[in-house]
Amino acid sequence: AGEDVYQFRDSSVVITVGDDTTLISSDILYRFDIPIIGITDGDLDKVVEDGFKVKNSIIFEVESGFDDIVGQNIKRIMFDGSKQSLDYSDIGEVRDKIIEIIKDINCKYKINYIN
Repeated sequence: AGEDVYQFRDSSVVITVGDDTTLISSDILYRFDIPIIGITDGDLDKVVEDGFKVKNSIIFEVESGFDDIVGQNIKRIMFDGSKQSLDYSDIGEVRDKIIEIIKDINCKYKINYIN
């Protein structure tokens, strides 16, 4: 839910899963200057690429139907099943771990960097 995003307003980066969630969250977090790493599968006809996103945000577009699978693996592997913060030094390190997770699933993807 969009209102849940406000609990992350002091974060340095937020990982979002799903096209709708990424679109709504990035718009809200834009106001707090927080970059996102979004996991999408393009089922919004590219609408997610046109929303407000903070510089240095990263959008992974995975194969159709794989955004939830990738998200579940991120939660299990990186967050140990919880919503707690990560112990990574920067957004690049988080990106690299997500790439590793996506490759382990054997899913095609492309990365869109927001500059």
